Amino acid sequence: MKTKISMMILLVVLLTGGLCSAQETGQQVQEQTQETVLQENTAGQESALQTNEGSQANEASQVNEGSQVNEGSQVNETSQVNEASQVNEASQEFTSEQTTQPAAVQNGTPAPEPEENFVLIADFPVSLQTPELPTGCEVTALTMLLNYYGLPAGKTMMASEYLPKEEFKTSTGIDGKKYGPDLNKYFIGDPFSNGITCGTGAIMEAARKYLKDQGSLLYPVDLSGSRVEELYSLIDQGYPVLVWVTISMQDRLMAEGWYTDNGEYVDWSSNDHGAVLIGYSENRILEADPLAGIVEYDKAQFEKVYESRGRHCVILR
Repeated sequence: MKTKISMMILLVVLLTGGLCSAQETGQQVQEQTQETVLQENTAGQESALQTNEGSQANEASQVNEGSQVNEGSQVNETSQVNEASQVNEASQEFTSEQTTQPAAVQNGTPAPEPEENFVLIADFPVSLQTPELPTGCEVTALTMLLNYYGLPAGKTMMASEYLPKEEFKTSTGIDGKKYGPDLNKYFIGDPFSNGITCGTGAIMEAARKYLKDQGSLLYPVDLSGSRVEELYSLIDQGYPVLVWVTISMQDRLMAEGWYTDNGEYVDWSSNDHGAVLIGYSENRILEADPLAGIVEYDKAQFEKVYESRGRHCVILR
């Protein structure tokens, strides 16, 4: 009996110890599992953090590299713009140097001092007939004369209000001759478009009417027939001279003519021109040209052309 009780007590002890051991073992396993999970979580967080930091660093690096590329691109574009601007400015400067007319043409000031020893009327104002008056060279030359003496004449006003004009019509008379308008007294056609020319009479009339309206003491003088030596003497005295010449001082082309009602024969050529003589030297002359500004020409050629146009000239005094 005692033996059974002792065996039962031993069995209880063993069972109790095993249970405690199992509980302890289970608790240790659970603690190890939690520790492992915690370590794994910690490692995962550290890994995620490292990954996030690496990603951020990579993105920052990419942004920085992109910024550097962008800045480099901007620098390159700026450089290209600067270079293009410099090329463009150089091109404009070259074009300007190649196409700009003499200073006298641009702003009405006299041309630079000629190389030869010129007798020169200084500060002569220049007006160009184009584009308003493609055929109005004579009246534009008169306008320059009036401006030289301080009068506020304008070329278009002189052409429209003061220059006497007549339509270009010709007919054949019973005598078989060709008759037409008197181009000495009138401008033939329209100086604003397809006009022909005019002589000293038309310019004298325009000048007289304008000077009267201005109350000026100046008056025009027709000195047609004057020798070239007399023209140079007028320059010596300070008188610019309106002369009938040709475009670019070329030889006069073949002329077309007709008779006026009073029986006077008149003619004109397609390169007839009017300009103002303002200077001369031993071999050259200086002219204010309504087409080209202030220009020099060979003196002998000028004298030849002046003779071919009939020695026509006008001054103001």
